[in-house]
Formats: sequence, structure tokens, C-alpha cells
Amino acid sequence: LVASLAMGAEGMNMGTRFIVTEEAPVHENVKQAIINASELDTRLVMRSLRNTERVLNNPAVERLLEKEGFSYNGAVDIFDAGPIVECDRGEIRSIQNTTTARIKSITDSVSDNSESPLCIVSNRNLSEYRLITSRIENPIENEIAISAQDAKMLHVDVGSQIQMLQMRH
Repeated sequence: LVASLAMGAEGMNMGTRFIVTEEAPVHENVKQAIINASELDTRLVMRSLRNTERVLNNPAVERLLEKEGFSYNGAVDIFDAGPIVECDRGEIRSIQNTTTARIKSITDSVSDNSESPLCIVSNRNLSEYRLITSRIENPIENEIAISAQDAKMLHVDVGSQIQMLQMRH
């Protein structure tokens, strides 16, 4: 933490360190599994999305990675000290299922229609990238309406292109 701050970072992600604290509302078995694990008991996930996270390796993680299109090639990253899972970016199912739409209108109210599917929605501006979850009516359409609140969070306006991925239940 100190080294990151000294190099100019405003913060860093240290979630796992706090999961094992007495105050964390996490089951003791999970805390003990984390404490007992070494780097070789973990997998790096979401690396291709530039949001790398380390998770404990288990059958559920394996199934998730395989379902998403990833595979283990037997390599270990000597810098991250963990097994590498990989796939071509175009083979990641979440990326394949992402659609692009244009914002046709911005509404005053947030959609409370629980019938509308929950979607991951992002702007397409790499320098000010934003991503939210929102209920989108007709997410398969090429033009959509979003709430003023969502537009503000995404830094978009009418005519802007957004990307969205419908989440599964």
C-alpha cells in the first residue's frame, strides 16, 4: 500500500486482506481457506478485461471460466505467482453477447419495471470509461431510452453509443 501511494496512486484494491479480519461478516470456513491458501491455490480471472482478480481455485471457478471460454494451458505467471487461464478476446462469451445501441432519449425517471432485464451498460469513451447496471427495456433494440440518472453516471447524451450485456438470472 505504501509503495503504491508513494508512486502516485490514489488508492488500491486490497479486499482479500480485509475478508479475514474479525469484523468481516464472512463465514469462518471461508476465512480459514483464504488464510491456508498459497498463491498456487488461486486463479487469476478477468485479466483480458484488464480487471484482474485473484480467486481461490475450485470447481465452480473452473466451470465459470470454461463457460466463459477460458482454458488453462499449463503455464504459471512468475510475476503474479499463479496459473494462467486464457482465451482469445473474441471467444469470451460476455464480449460476444455484448450489443451496441444508440441513446434515442433520456427519461426523467429510473425504470422500476422489474420485467425489464438487468443489463451491464457502459459508455464507449476509453478516457472516461463508465460502467453501470440498469434495467433496460428492449435491450436488443438498436436504439434505447435511459434515465437521466444513468446518462449522468455514464457521461452520455442523446445520440451517444453505449454497449450493453443482458445479465442472466
